[in-house]
Amino acid sequence: MERALLKLRELPPLPPAIRELSATLSDEEASYAAVAQALNRDPPLTARILGLANSAFYGMAGRVHSVQDAIRVLGLTLVRGVAMGMCLMDPLDTRRCPSFRAERYWLSSLLTALAARRLSPLVTVTAGEAAGPSEDLAYLGGLLHRIGIVALVFLRPDVMEPLLAGREHDGTPLSGLEERRLQLDHRQAGAWLLWRWRLPGALPNVAAHYAERGYRGPDWPLSALIGLCSRWAEGVLEGNPEAPWDEPALAALGIASLAAERLRAELAEDAEALRETAREMAERGA
Repeated sequence: MERALLKLRELPPLPPAIRELSATLSDEEASYAAVAQALNRDPPLTARILGLANSAFYGMAGRVHSVQDAIRVLGLTLVRGVAMGMCLMDPLDTRRCPSFRAERYWLSSLLTALAARRLSPLVTVTAGEAAGPSEDLAYLGGLLHRIGIVALVFLRPDVMEPLLAGREHDGTPLSGLEERRLQLDHRQAGAWLLWRWRLPGALPNVAAHYAERGYRGPDWPLSALIGLCSRWAEGVLEGNPEAPWDEPALAALGIASLAAERLRAELAEDAEALRETAREMAERGA
């Protein structure tokens, strides 16, 4: 474990320019103008956002020429989330692990994020005096909840390659295989990375605990919401468009089953639409 923790210290810090950008993007109070101004400081990122807004799916091919226009087409939440994901991937080179499927990774994360954002207003439980999870924080939590996988791929591609390729599959969950080989799993790595990068305090807790159904520590409603949506998204991407919600998780969050069911049908239809966004994000991190 000591060796594993020392290895985590090799994860790169955020470059100053990206640190400033991520601070603006993760600020739920940041204005439309502030986000546009922050994005304009990073020309490669701006180009990716414009490319996404001009993609065939949004029906605006060749007609989006500024970040402001892109925000109008894509929506502020999507732009902030996609830009955050792209800029945080920059320091983490995953090319040495061919079995890491960046597009599949981002598609799962985007679908989790979208589901969490749509379900967050339905959460009726709170943690202590805190209000329920906000839509923007739910989206960002869904987008980054498994960033620890990317961190481990960056640190130990030699170990992660056979795990992700399925060559060591014996029915053990990926986190268990990681623990066996590395003495830590992607949840621990993700929590440490998000803490080191000084992202909002709830996000490291989400990364650490999203898969624990019984977790009731700090920020547990947000962690439980992300875990619920992550399990559903994986079911959809494994070929089951009718993947059901985890009913005990809905009940723990106080989400009415009927309202969640109405949303589920709408969300499943969005999986294909998100592929273009996932492709843009994957190319950024390739």
